[in-house]
Amino acid sequence: MTKECVDSISKHTAYPHRLIIIDNGSDYETKNYLKGLNISNPNTLVIRNDSNIGFVKAVNQGVKASDAPYLCLMNNDTVATSGWLDEMKNF
Repeated sequence: MTKECVDSISKHTAYPHRLIIIDNGSDYETKNYLKGLNISNPNTLVIRNDSNIGFVKAVNQGVKASDAPYLCLMNNDTVATSGWLDEMKNF
């Protein structure tokens, strides 16, 4: 799910953005995928928690790591579609 979410954001986001991912104690496969993503994409920041610290604390980690004027919180089961961020920004 995480890869599908990240791929959909990359594919359907024209507006300049930074992707902050909180890895809340994921399995080995997801951990390695995110590690590679963090290295290969300068607009991506992955923050790794060794265990699941809970949704609210993880969201707060992401918010604290951002200095953007706008934030959009997404779960990893979200799939972005064409124009999704422009619509949210315009609203």
